[in-house]
Amino acid sequence: MDLAELILDDSLINVLVVERLKLLSEGKTQKGTEAIKQGVAREREIMKQLEEIDAAAQAAAADPKAKAPKVTKGGPNPEQLNSELNEIRSFKATGWILIGYPQQLSQAKLLE
Repeated sequence: MDLAELILDDSLINVLVVERLKLLSEGKTQKGTEAIKQGVAREREIMKQLEEIDAAAQAAAADPKAKAPKVTKGGPNPEQLNSELNEIRSFKATGWILIGYPQQLSQAKLLE
């Protein structure tokens, strides 16, 4: 096999691309669907808690004579909740987008 045949060999190109991607991703972990679902559920909980805190603050501001809402020690702190919410929402890329590859149907079939 000469160099031109090696370059046109789709299976060799696929092997090289896949091996390169494996090297690039060594040691990186990917979030599973279960972790993503847990993050979404926690995000909803945080949003609900922040809405309750905001509603209580608005009610206290609207009626200064009313009793202030009880604040329990160890209860939700808006700054901590916002920090956790930002951490959940931060995007951590763990995959690849192959631009310009595969270029041929045979390459795509071999990648499967």
